[in-house]
Amino acid sequence: MGTINNTRLATSTPLGLNTGFPFFPPNTSLTNPIFPVGIGLGSLPGSNSWTLFNRTLSVGLFRFTGSLTGSVIAGAFFGFNLGYDVTGQTRTDGTATLTVSNDSAQGGIGFGIGLGISISLRVQQNSVRFTFRDGFTTSWQNLLNTSVSLNADLLDLALRAMRAFGVNVPLERISSIRSTVGSGVIWGLFSSGSRQFATQGSLTFTPTASLSANILPRIPAVGPVISGLKKIGGKIKAGPALNIGFPTTIRIVRLTTESGSYNFSTRSGANFNFNGGPRGAMAPTVSSVQVTHSHTMGFEFGLELKGSVSLWSIFSVSGGIRLPVQIRAPLSLGPFFTALRSTPATAMEMPEVVWG
Repeated sequence: MGTINNTRLATSTPLGLNTGFPFFPPNTSLTNPIFPVGIGLGSLPGSNSWTLFNRTLSVGLFRFTGSLTGSVIAGAFFGFNLGYDVTGQTRTDGTATLTVSNDSAQGGIGFGIGLGISISLRVQQNSVRFTFRDGFTTSWQNLLNTSVSLNADLLDLALRAMRAFGVNVPLERISSIRSTVGSGVIWGLFSSGSRQFATQGSLTFTPTASLSANILPRIPAVGPVISGLKKIGGKIKAGPALNIGFPTTIRIVRLTTESGSYNFSTRSGANFNFNGGPRGAMAPTVSSVQVTHSHTMGFEFGLELKGSVSLWSIFSVSGGIRLPVQIRAPLSLGPFFTALRSTPATAMEMPEVVWG
């Protein structure tokens, strides 16, 4: 019997959205899975800053220096990350058991681009000094040295302009993953799931696009309320929304060690059982662990009533009521095959966990 010590398998440590699995990796199979690759772009390639203006002007005893620089902050991702802890054992009869815990996955599609402007101004005075040793000398003394930075979310500005013309693009701010583009804002479709392998045998997250309509302006009795709020910088919206979800389901299908491969057979809670592996004597401790997964993407549709109230673009309250209408299309993409394996960077000794 070979013991699989507690090991963390993950697309990256810590989990992020620069490295992970694409939704639709090409040419994968059970025997040819894809390993973690780059799915996120943290900045535009090449130089992303430039000098728009840099000038020094001298007037009498004074010198004025000003500069204007611009920079672009951009980021994007398309795919998902995945991580979990495993422990278990392999047996001489070709079977194996793997206990999975602390599983989580998150992903979708997101992108963001921001423009930064930095303005600096310095005013100096030429001071004249006299000493018997050096005679007359001059030096520049700072009277003013200041800088100002301005940042604009270009996607936000574009989406606002499109809404002004009646075009509503179903993208949302994803504030929980700002680290993808530093201090920028990411827009897109995003979802996460966790601790499902033990209860469901699979892990599902559902990025969702929401197509909503504001019907309040078409209700005469509400017109005075809308006009009154607009005068004080407020807005109110309400109406139906069509939610289009893309449920992505991840399943464990194979275990591979340095001795060979085991195919998934049954599950009991967090314990995944495998068979068809190598038989005979083996080392007391398994030194290499690889877990292969399959994932599919489906399509589902739901209805919701949404409403929101905002004031001065500072205070905002929104909510929704889901209607008992949920349709899952009899169509899915996949399966696609991915794999995680223990490496010196991911195979870490974890505290022993006793299950059962």
